[in-house]
Amino acid sequence: MNFPNAIQSFLNNYFNFRGRASRSEYWYAYLFLLIIGIIAGVADAILFPNDLGNEINYGPISSFINIGFIIPYWAIIARRLHDLNKSALKFFVIPFISFWLTIILLLFSEAAFLMVLMTLFLIYGIYLLVIFCFRGSLGTNKYGPDPLRNAQSDKTEEELTIWDENK
Repeated sequence: MNFPNAIQSFLNNYFNFRGRASRSEYWYAYLFLLIIGIIAGVADAILFPNDLGNEINYGPISSFINIGFIIPYWAIIARRLHDLNKSALKFFVIPFISFWLTIILLLFSEAAFLMVLMTLFLIYGIYLLVIFCFRGSLGTNKYGPDPLRNAQSDKTEEELTIWDENK
């Protein structure tokens, strides 16, 4: 899948948490969001300068972009996990619990526990980064058909497996 097709698929599946997303679709969408975020940050810096020094300041353009793309980003994460034959529920439950534990720890000023929780959250983020680099499961899985199968419909699963093993 090339960049324009991946972005089109990303935007067409704005609220779609079902099905599967290939590596290229996920990473091109991530690149798209990164580029949009940089452009929005530069626009905010030019149009809404602040006198706060070097502190990070999200302006209205960046905030609008972040709010506008949070749902489709979660959706493509869910579809990418589905392509790896993993439940997307874990992705949403672990950060949700971590967020509320962080809030509770901040209220009670338990800095040591907060650091442990933030470290675990960082490890989970690295885990997601690593597994998102792996190829999805070959053929149909419980979440739907292989998104790459349409592009290689003339090859059988055995040929795809042999091709992968020879790489």
